[in-house]
Amino acid sequence: MKKDRFKTIFFITLIALNMAVRVFCYPADVHDLSGPKYFPAVKEAIADAQESIKVVMFIIELAQEKNNSKVQQWAKPRIAGKSSMF
Repeated sequence: MKKDRFKTIFFITLIALNMAVRVFCYPADVHDLSGPKYFPAVKEAIADAQESIKVVMFIIELAQEKNNSKVQQWAKPRIAGKSSMF
């Protein structure tokens, strides 16, 4: 009897959680830009922009040993006040 009650509560909880998760779902046009896909996509977006582009980055490492990394290539012109991509 205890097992049946536990199973019932467990399945009701699963159903409730599944319904709650679906409430917050919405369609979105999302593209995977992880790893090596990011910089070509940003470069293309900047080239195709008609007015402006908003870029948000959370961590930028400007380490000396990575002087010619893609992040350095992207960040240096912005630090210098230039608007070109690379």
